Amino acid sequence: MGQKTQPFGFRLGITEAHRSRWYAPKALYGELLVEDQKIRKYLDKRLNRRPPNAAVSDIHIERTREELKVVIKTARPGLVIGPKGAEIERMTEELQYMTGRKVAISVI
Repeated sequence: MGQKTQPFGFRLGITEAHRSRWYAPKALYGELLVEDQKIRKYLDKRLNRRPPNAAVSDIHIERTREELKVVIKTARPGLVIGPKGAEIERMTEELQYMTGRKVAISVI
């Protein structure tokens, strides 16, 4: 019988990059990990769970000391950005309120 492995975890570090790039001291690591999960859950709920579906395939999170960078990979960038960038500005404001940091969102 074959061994069952999760495909992303099996390729991690070889052909796939981590979905989060940041470093934290031991005391803050758990807090920032939970914050990453909240950000992913919020974006998934906002973009994929209600019609029209934005078809988000991947969300990458990068942190610096003062800033949080979120990269959203989607098949329908127009739905994520919204008319005149209104939707992305609203998401940026909500994420800034949620995290207390400056947030920059990029859509690919």
